[in-house]
Amino acid sequence: MNYPEFHYKWEWRLRSPPERLWPFVADTNRFNRDTGLPGVRLADDAVRESARQNLGFSKLGVQVEWEEEPFEWVRPYRFGVHRRYRAGPVASTRVLVELEPLPRGGTRLVYHTWLRPKNLLGVTTVPALMRFSYARAFDAAFRRYDQLAMTAEPALEQPAGVRFIPGGRARLDALRRELVARTEEPELVARLVETVERGTTSSWQGYAPTRSRMRGA
Repeated sequence: MNYPEFHYKWEWRLRSPPERLWPFVADTNRFNRDTGLPGVRLADDAVRESARQNLGFSKLGVQVEWEEEPFEWVRPYRFGVHRRYRAGPVASTRVLVELEPLPRGGTRLVYHTWLRPKNLLGVTTVPALMRFSYARAFDAAFRRYDQLAMTAEPALEQPAGVRFIPGGRARLDALRRELVARTEEPELVARLVETVERGTTSSWQGYAPTRSRMRGA
């Protein structure tokens, strides 16, 4: 049975600008921990050439597994991801987080989640969790990140570089060679690769915050 998709939207007006909030908000591993989600694990050892991963966790005896597409980033203004579930009460989710600078300073942060249940368990339990449990947890996390962003030293917010997924470095090298062959612009490609390697990291994926989706890095 194809259940209808639910859409949840939360909005905050925070004191910090997007540039200072970004290292906290875009750290999805940290956000998961701070909002009570279990630690995510690889559901198998395979990472596809497209950089999709099979991931999962267990909560209250329910096994949840999904295929995750690469994150899409526009630092420091937005990021999103699409997940298709293989096990658990949910069929698919989409997440979009937007950070809009306000004219008088600060940030309007908007968090969207689109969620399609897979079965009756998803229909009956997930909406309640989203509206009550996760809504409070998200609010507490983002307000705490705002406080941290107001007091953190800017130098401490800058990551050392990208942590590649398994096979990501080899995939980036292959893409570099392909781009050089297509464009005959080795210096330009080298600068692009350097941007990917030194870009913002977030979550276990390690994707660079470019305007186009960079798969596998």
